[in-house]
Amino acid sequence: MADDLEQGLGPGWAAAVAAAEREVLAWRREHPRATLTELEQVAEGATRGLQRQLLEDLAQGVALATPDGPPACPGCGAPLRQRGRKAREVLVAHQPRPLRLERAYFVCPACGAGLSPPG
Repeated sequence: MADDLEQGLGPGWAAAVAAAEREVLAWRREHPRATLTELEQVAEGATRGLQRQLLEDLAQGVALATPDGPPACPGCGAPLRQRGRKAREVLVAHQPRPLRLERAYFVCPACGAGLSPPG
């Protein structure tokens, strides 16, 4: 994972920052006499979008990190085998919509249990 951090947050983050900047500047041009409350609302909206992208990028980096060997089944302790990837939506604080996260899906060859590790 250290290598992932060295490469930065990825193109999604840079695009989100650029989009937020364009939106805020366009809004400001249209509202030259905005009140502090209005400015605060615009800033909050922009940072909420950036927070969303940052959380998704960081969580995806955790999901792609290579663990030391396969995880163990929480039920029987046998090593799990990866069987594809599974997307899920997660509710987080300060976000009006759930984040979409993709995780590796594992199945236990011994007892048949399946899970996507938390992260």
